Amino acid sequence: MKNQYFPKLFRHGKIGNVEIKNRIVRNSMGTYLGNPDGSVSEDQIKAYAQAAKGGAGLIFMDNVTPVAMTSCGLRADDDRFIPGLSRLADAVKLNGAVAGMQIAHPGRDAGFVGSEDVVAASPVTYEPWYQHGAKLPRALTIDEIHSLVEKFGDAALRCKKAGFQIGRL
Repeated sequence: MKNQYFPKLFRHGKIGNVEIKNRIVRNSMGTYLGNPDGSVSEDQIKAYAQAAKGGAGLIFMDNVTPVAMTSCGLRADDDRFIPGLSRLADAVKLNGAVAGMQIAHPGRDAGFVGSEDVVAASPVTYEPWYQHGAKLPRALTIDEIHSLVEKFGDAALRCKKAGFQIGRL
């Protein structure tokens, strides 16, 4: 059956030099299937393998944090996370999809994902729930900003070593 509404959806495509079997992308989302320490779990591997079997050409994982945080998706702030991330990327690729990774820091929402140190670009917030007892963020210092930029780069390199082919910072 020819798709008259999305004629190019099932055609292969390229992002840079990476070939993708179609133009269906499963965006990153919080599955909360990882281990409490931010490492990859067996349930997470199974879920992403199933998503790849479902036909998407590119699958982004849960957000990966470049700093030590728990309950915030996956972690890539230390080399000890590379083997689990590698198993996750392999499960996606073995089931026909390209493994993508989004590296993110929760910023002012860090308190909602288990961090005691809630930092952001500024202590200013606009979300109404901060008016009801949530911890306000503190502003990052210039040195912390530079450190965070370096940690993002380190996390991206770990994800690349683990076999992820597409990345968003």
